[in-house]
Order: sequence, then C-alpha cells, then structure tokens
Amino acid sequence: MKLQSFIAFLLLYSSSFGQSQKKIDSLENLLNNAKSDTCRLSIISLLTKQLGQTGNYEKAFQYVNETKKITEKFLSQSSTEGNDTALFNFMNHALATAYNNKGIMLMMKGSFSEALENYENSSLIFEKMNDKKGLAFNYNNIGIVHKKQGNYHLAIKDYLKASEIFKEIGDKKSLGGTFHNVGNIQIHLGNFPDALKSHLQSLKVKEEIGDKYDIGASYLSVAIILKHQQNYSEALKYSIKSMEIRKEIEDKDGAANTGLVIGEIYQQMKNFNEAIKYFQISLKISEELEDSAGIEKALSNIGDIYFYQNNFDEALKYDKRVLKISEKIGDMSQFASTNINIADVYTMQKNYPAARIHFMKGLNLSLESGEKTSVKDCYNGLGELSALEKDFKNAYKFYLLYSTYKDSLYNEAGTKEITEMQTKFETEKKELQIENLNKDNAFKESEIKKQNLQKIAYGSGLILTLLLSMVIFRGYKQKKTANQIISAQKGEVENQKFLVEEKNKNLEIAYLNIEEKNHEIMDSIRYAKRIQEAILPPKKIVKEYLEKSFILYKPKDIVAGDFYWMTPLPSKKGNPQIPVAGKEIGKPTPAGDGASVLFAACDCTGHGVPGAFMSILGHNGLNCCVKDFGLSKPAAILDKLCELIDEGFSKSEIAINDGMDIALCSLEFNGPSGIHSMPPGDKPVLAILNYAGAGNSLYHIRGNCLTEFKADKQPIGKYSYRKPFTNHIIELQKDDSFYIFTDGFADQFGGPKGKKFKYSQFEKILVTIATEPMEKQREILNETIESWKGELEQIDDICVIGVKI
Repeated sequence: MKLQSFIAFLLLYSSSFGQSQKKIDSLENLLNNAKSDTCRLSIISLLTKQLGQTGNYEKAFQYVNETKKITEKFLSQSSTEGNDTALFNFMNHALATAYNNKGIMLMMKGSFSEALENYENSSLIFEKMNDKKGLAFNYNNIGIVHKKQGNYHLAIKDYLKASEIFKEIGDKKSLGGTFHNVGNIQIHLGNFPDALKSHLQSLKVKEEIGDKYDIGASYLSVAIILKHQQNYSEALKYSIKSMEIRKEIEDKDGAANTGLVIGEIYQQMKNFNEAIKYFQISLKISEELEDSAGIEKALSNIGDIYFYQNNFDEALKYDKRVLKISEKIGDMSQFASTNINIADVYTMQKNYPAARIHFMKGLNLSLESGEKTSVKDCYNGLGELSALEKDFKNAYKFYLLYSTYKDSLYNEAGTKEITEMQTKFETEKKELQIENLNKDNAFKESEIKKQNLQKIAYGSGLILTLLLSMVIFRGYKQKKTANQIISAQKGEVENQKFLVEEKNKNLEIAYLNIEEKNHEIMDSIRYAKRIQEAILPPKKIVKEYLEKSFILYKPKDIVAGDFYWMTPLPSKKGNPQIPVAGKEIGKPTPAGDGASVLFAACDCTGHGVPGAFMSILGHNGLNCCVKDFGLSKPAAILDKLCELIDEGFSKSEIAINDGMDIALCSLEFNGPSGIHSMPPGDKPVLAILNYAGAGNSLYHIRGNCLTEFKADKQPIGKYSYRKPFTNHIIELQKDDSFYIFTDGFADQFGGPKGKKFKYSQFEKILVTIATEPMEKQREILNETIESWKGELEQIDDICVIGVKI
C-alpha cells in the first residue's frame, strides 16, 4: 500500500473507534502487525495523541522516543539525493510531530520549560521543511506556555504570529482558536473591550465551521467577561450553556474549566453551597487528568470560600497548598494571586507583618506581568492594612492607587465600548438617522449665519471682551492642570519611595530569616564535627601504638570526607598487648609475641556534610570487618568492606555511586625483641608491614630511595570490574619510614601559576624530610602546603600519616 493511501486509511479507521481505550487497543494491534517504518510511525503518532488524552503520559513518552529513534536513524543515514522526497519529508514531519506531541503532554503536566524546549525543536524542523501549518501550531502552543508562565505580552506576540499564518493558509478552525487565546489573555490583563472584540471574532469563525467544542469555549469566555463586569445572571446563563456543550461532547478538560467559572459566579452571588459543588466537580476532573494548573485553581477557590465563611485556618491551609503547586510548576500568575489571598488571611488574623510581606510579593509579581486586577487588589489590601496599623498617610496613598486602577478597569468609556460592540447593528441604523438630521441642521445653520452677519458690527466690542476673558481663563486652567500634574508626579515619586522602603524591609526580614537558618545549620554541622572527631583515634592512643609517627589532618570544611582509623589486633598467643613502632633495637616490646596494629588513611566521595556521612559508614564498616568477621589481613578487610558497602546501598531505591579510597596497613612485630632472624650480613628485620590499597598508594623510604607500592585501581563502593585486592608484604628495617595519604595534598592548586602540587613534588619533599623527627616532618608538610595554597581556596580534605621504625 502506498504511503499516502495508508495514512488516509489509517485516519479513517481510527475515527471509527468507539471509546478511547478501544482506540488505543486497536491501534496497538495495528502497530504489532505493521511491517514498514512509515506504517509504524503513522500508527504511533495516533497512539501518542490517544494516550496523552487519557493521561497515560509515561507510555506516550515511550512511543515518542521510539519515533525519534526510527526517524533520526533514517535521517542520519539518508539524504534527499537518490531518495523519495515524499518519504524524506514524511520522516521529518513525523519527528517534528513527535516533539510537538511531547511538548503538549509536558505542558499538561506543568513541566513548562521542557515543553518549550520540545516546541522549539519541532519549530526548527517545520521551518526547515517550510511547513507553515506545523509552524503556526507551534507558535500557538508556545503562546499557551508563555500564558501559563504569566508572560502575557510574549504570549500575545506568539498568538499573532500564528494567526497571520492561519489566515495565509486559510485554516479557519485554528484561526478561531488563536483569536480565542488572545481574548483570554486580554481578560487576564483587564482589557475587557479588547477581550470581547477578540472573542466575537473567534465566535464568528467557529459558527461558520459549526464546531461545538470551540463554540462551548467561546460561550465560557463571554461568561468570564460578564462576570468581571458583575453581570452575574448573564454570566451564569452563558457558562451553563458552555457546560451543557462540554458534557454533550465529553470534553473533560473543558468541563473542569467551566466548573471553575460557574463556581466563581455562584461565589460572587454568595451561594457558597453551589459554588463548592462546582469547585469539587472541577477538582475531581483535574485530578483524573493530572492537570496541576486545574488542581491549584480548584483548591484556591475552595480556600476562598473558607475565607468568606471566616474559617481562616482552613483557608490558609488550602492557600499554602496552592502556593507550593504554583511555585513548583512556575505558574507565576497563580503564585501572585495566592500570595494576595494569604495576605488577606493574615490581615484577618491580625498578623500584619506577615500580611505585608505577602501583599508586597503579590504586588511585585503583578506589576511585572502587567495584571491590573491583581495590582488593584494589592493596593486595596495594603490600604486596609495600613489603616489597621494606624498608618493613615500610607493608607491614603494606597487607596488613591487602588482607585486609579479600579477606574482604568471599570471606567465609563470601557463599558460604553462593550455595549457598542454588542449592539453594532443598532448603532449602524442610528448613524443613518443622524446623517439625515445633519443635513437639516446644515440648512438651519445657513439661515442663522445670515442673521448673525447683521449683528456682528454691534457685537464686536462684546466679543473682544469675551475673547480676553477666555484667554485669562485658559491661562488659569493651564496653570491649574500643571499643578495637578506636578502633584501627581510628586505622589508617584513618594509611592515609589515607599515601595523601595517596603522592599528593603522585606529584604531585611528575609536576611534575618536566612541568618537564623544559617545559624541553625552551622550549629548542626558543628555538632556533627564533634561526632566525627569522636570516631577518630585520639593522639594519645596513636602515639601509644605508633610512637614515631605523625598525622597531618586538614579538613576542607568543618566536617570532612577524609578520616583516619586505627585498631589493635590481639597477639597470636592471645596477648592483648599491642606492638609499639619506634622502640630501640634490643629493648623488649610489649608485644613481642606477634601482636599487630591496623591503621588506615581514608578518602570518601566528596567533602563537607556528604563526605562526613560516608566517613561514618567507612569507619563502622572497618570495625565490623575486624571485630565481627575476625579479619586481619588488609586485602581481606577491603574485600569484605566492599561487600558491606554494596549491600547497604543496594537496599536504596535511588542509584548511589558513592564510595571511598583507602590505604590500609597492618604493622606486626615478631620475636622477643621485635627482631626477625636474618642471614649473616643483612640488617635485621624489625617488623612486617602488610598493605592493601583502594586507589591510595603507600610510599616506603629507605635511605634516599622511595619505593611506591601501588594501590588497586578500584574504589570501595559500586564498581563494574571488581577483583580481589592485592596484599603487599614489606619487611621493615631500622630507620625505614613509610607514608599513607589521601589525594588532597597532591591535588591542591597554588604556586606561582596556580597549578596542582602533584605527586612528583610530594615524593621529593618526603625523601628530603625523611631523616627529620616525625613532628618536624608534619610541620614542614603543613607549612609547604599552606605556602603553596597561598590565597587560593583549599579544594579537598588532606590526610597524611607517616611512621618511622
């Protein structure tokens, strides 16, 4: 079957389906039997729309991704040269449509930024194809998103771009929808005459087509305008007509919106029982459709009713729920109006500071978006609030501003313009009558003129006197007008000054709140530091186990991701005493019968609070390996630690890739004096060092020679190519030194060129200072890294452990 014929058949077939689920099931059956990519893409496009209409967005997104996969593969491997142009265009159109469909569903979910991104991707393809219809639809959809974000002027520009294209290509249905969208924005902006003009244009086009869905939408828009004009009986009549059409055509989304409007009209009529009934109807439908914007509006209106019934606690609860939703989905218009509602509640509860903060938030957002109705409500609320606080000067200012905005919304000229547009036919009829009267008046004026010419000579003196009086009066009037303008400008300057002062007050309150939160957070972090310090071995214990040693420990923040760990192991004969590194040759050690001590330098993922959490897990895991599982070899301990960390993280529903790098040592002294027997001529071996590393190496220095024992290149934590850790055995002689460390020292930026310190320079310093006393070595390393860092920030935690035999 040819491509065009198949598409025509598919559209005809899909229109014959009964219910939405039956359509989906039938389309999926067709998809399973489709062989070619073109057939599959046509079916998938219809499937995506059906799934989106039923609210099954996740499955719809899967089909969108399948479309992208098929089309992008074809387009990347093909070109128009040597290929069917119709097929090439079909693939491009399928991809653009997929982006468009995904944008629509993301918009329905309230993910506006992602929706815009998909619409823009779709527009680029349509523009490249010179597909004017597709491009116009995208402009219209982008306008819808901008409206939901409160960017009304941008939305109007988008709609006008779309309308120009729809006029050009003769798409009346889409043109009517665009006029409808412009009219709705004009309602939001309080431009009711322009709003009615746009909706009458829209209704005229829709009635020509006979589209019940769109006619129902226009009825609702007219009802909204009448509601704003406080003509509630007519508004109710039009909105109920709209609801009847919505039910007839099973338009759930439209029924939810209409239910909101009917509820609002009943609310204005003080019929709260009917109002709450329709708000609940709207809420239920919006929840079924997962329409965040619809849910927030229904909740907001329910909160309003509680407010009118003086149940302020319930009203505040609903308003705060709405505030969270509107902020989450970026609905700035609803966010502004909800702040005003909350301010009204706080005013009634006599919490005036909180009320002022929310009024100012609502005012600033409304001024930015140009939403006059909300600006009017803010000024009214601030005026009442100032009066309650006995700040009558500012109360007067706010009432003047409130009156100005109220007059601009409901002035006589605006009402007259609306009346004239509704009775256009009658006006044209009257114009004809006026034209005839003008002809009669012209003849009468001619006769009067002749009579007046005879009287001019006698009245010249009187006329000159009158002219002089008029000049004087005009000068007085101009002066008075100038004074009024200056007074108004002065008032505006004072008002702007007041707004700045209010913003400064709000900023000061916000700053104090932030300071309080910071204080609480810092107290918690400092307490966390005490907990972390409690798990680190005390210096006294470290010196008892490793007499000739040092630890350079420099956290980047208050708490750290680096930590060091130590625990003694019982002797092979059960002697609980521990070895002491650094005792003189020939002097008996307390553990000459084979006891050993385990110690480690550990570097967890990150630093600060996240790193500190991992350090607690690492510390507890090492203790568990030794005490619960009885392990003593470093490699075996690291293998088991990996198992424990992986097991702990595998229980989480969230993928966690954090872990740690560790250099782990076991130092063992053998023999009554801690001396191993050696062949003649060799220096005696005083101790055996077992080492295993996960990412962190060990440096061994004998004389001027540094030997690196490299760690296994795998971390403790999630890793795809896990293998057993390597256990290194090192025989230690008198004056040998060894060092374990994390990467913070070598990775620190600084020096003349702001570069890393690097391991090569770190190794040279260790060889240079190896003969110095251990505490001196620590001081040199600390001074070196501080000098290298200079004015730069420390980028990571630092931990270096040195031991001499």
